[in-house]
Amino acid sequence: MSARTFTSPVPVAFGDMDYARVLYFPRVFHYVHRVMEDWFAREFSLPYDRFLGERQLGLPTVHAEADYATPIRYGDALQCTMSVRRLGASSVDLRFVFSVNDAAVCEARTTVVCVDMVSFTKRALPEDLRASLAAFLVQQG
Repeated sequence: MSARTFTSPVPVAFGDMDYARVLYFPRVFHYVHRVMEDWFAREFSLPYDRFLGERQLGLPTVHAEADYATPIRYGDALQCTMSVRRLGASSVDLRFVFSVNDAAVCEARTTVVCVDMVSFTKRALPEDLRASLAAFLVQQG
């Protein structure tokens, strides 16, 4: 069984540009979080803000890295494809490939950890979230 991927459009706003008129590099991580929030709403059927509020759980990023292939410019029709690289007991490694016209321009990888939002202590991933994420798990081979 092959993994599914989740694709979301990512509008590149004027305010995301730097003095060189290309995407200010840390904005990619803002985009990553927006795509994850979009995944929650469309695939998990529970918007991330409700996951935080109703379940009192969150997924803070504990590791982030990105590689940029070409500049991202204002007005680019940027798409992001998200997949799961690893699914742990309480953590998830995510991969985000950003593309313009089907050409990859950036890849970001993050690790998020499930935490209790009251005590901010690590918690096991809820089984329904784990099952939803597992559909997007890319088998390493």
